[in-house]
Amino acid sequence: MATRIGSKKGWYSGKSSYKIVEKIIKERANSLLVISPYITTYYARMLLSASKRKEVRVITSDSPVTSEAMKMMARKSSASGYIKSALYLIVLDIVLLVIGLYYFALLFALAFAIFVVLAIRKRAASKSTRVYVKVSRGTSIHEKLYISDSVAVVGSANLTYFGMHRNVEHLEIVTDKDKITEMRRHFDSLWNSLK
Repeated sequence: MATRIGSKKGWYSGKSSYKIVEKIIKERANSLLVISPYITTYYARMLLSASKRKEVRVITSDSPVTSEAMKMMARKSSASGYIKSALYLIVLDIVLLVIGLYYFALLFALAFAIFVVLAIRKRAASKSTRVYVKVSRGTSIHEKLYISDSVAVVGSANLTYFGMHRNVEHLEIVTDKDKITEMRRHFDSLWNSLK
């Protein structure tokens, strides 16, 4: 089937939904709202990356396909791993000093300082992500909706490789501000109804 893009008509049909949806995910905007029953880890990474520049809110379903992606987006940076590693480096540095290997102790002290700086930078970067996820349990979510500040897309494409690259999907592209506002209200209503 041939790819058809109806730019004036505001619709797309074909196997390359990613060209439209990924553009919305990557564009500069204040927020991104996503409803997709299925999300794979590839798109979870993309949403996490986008969340460094804008707030991202996602509504999805409780499914095996989505579980890995949800774990990835829910993962919080933990200080305990950094603390444990730092303690090992300090103990090793003390042992080297005690047995008289001052040169190696100096190298480990330098390695410790670098480790601390990198840990602080990674922690600061992880705090800058703003992705929030609600998983529908009990209520089946089937709609697919992608909303940024100036455009909304509603259609049949899940946020998966097959939904974006392989399946023939239909997308309606909305640029009317009033309709986008309505879709945002719909998203917020659904968001608020989920725990």
